[in-house]
Amino acid sequence: RVKPYYIYQADMALGTGHFRTNVQKGLDLISDLQGHTSGMGVPYFVIDAPGGGGKVRLLPNTVIEHNNKEVIIKNYEGKTFRYQQPVDKSAKKNALISQQPPLADPCRISA
Repeated sequence: RVKPYYIYQADMALGTGHFRTNVQKGLDLISDLQGHTSGMGVPYFVIDAPGGGGKVRLLPNTVIEHNNKEVIIKNYEGKTFRYQQPVDKSAKKNALISQQPPLADPCRISA
């Protein structure tokens, strides 16, 4: 068995232009594989960033919008879904503490 690991966008090297395609074609290929092939069968689409930037993984746009409350995502069929962000309990706790009036003398315990 062979696991497809990379779809590698050809480098911008002299004499290799005929190997290069538009990046959108690679993104479309990954999109077409998702949902129709097991996760292990979908390779990474990467570009070796010019100037020693290393390999950068490219993904089809699946996150449409996000904020502290929710993330709107799109699946391989183009359907959108709302995913609720977890509540940040530490932020709530800090807000409650900051709303309490300060003690006049924090070392003094009243009876």
